[in-house]
Amino acid sequence: MKKKKVISSALAMSFLFGAIAKPSLASNINTNSGFYKSSRTRQAYINLTNDQRKELDSMNTNNNGWLTIKEVKDHGRYSLPIVQGQSYLYPFMDDRNNNGMVGENETETPQSPAGTENTDQVNDQEVIEEVTDEEIENLEEDLNSNQETEENPSSNQETEENPVASQIPSDYLDRLEESLKNAKTTIAGAEILVKNMPKFSTQNGEIINNLIEKQNQIIARAEKLLVANGREVIID
Repeated sequence: MKKKKVISSALAMSFLFGAIAKPSLASNINTNSGFYKSSRTRQAYINLTNDQRKELDSMNTNNNGWLTIKEVKDHGRYSLPIVQGQSYLYPFMDDRNNNGMVGENETETPQSPAGTENTDQVNDQEVIEEVTDEEIENLEEDLNSNQETEENPSSNQETEENPVASQIPSDYLDRLEESLKNAKTTIAGAEILVKNMPKFSTQNGEIINNLIEKQNQIIARAEKLLVANGREVIID
């Protein structure tokens, strides 16, 4: 339990320090980058040089929050494995076994024995990302539109049994759950920060409060959409 609390605090502090970054620093950053939009990689992305950010974005062909082994291999400049502390690419990749290396099995034969899973395929699977504010707003519009239809159905139009659920794909709901979890983690870390660093918290009180308020808004909106689509939500 103590380990989880420390991890939560570290994640939230990283998110917070990203929010406190000076505007002059952010002016040279591609805010449309998938790495900037993801709270997991935002600070690491900000810390890169301009050339590194440009190269990283060019490698990230689908502009999501993760760099895959295939994208690194297709780029052709870097050899595998990508090692923590040795390559700037590491923070943006998925180290599934947490051994400090990504793609360490690439020297093995690409063909997998019958009945086993190819390691390359596992590492290149898409990882669930957070839902952006714009996507949440679009989902809320769909939800409100369908609720109005249920309350005032047209005489010539049959109301679907569950119109909201048919509007929102399952993968969006998975991402909403991830956003909900990350928002709660950020709030928990911010509260720990306020408790353990009172001087810093006093100096940056407005930023911290705005951060917590934004995360609470994400939680409320995500819970509403998830419940409307039959997903179980645990209220803390």
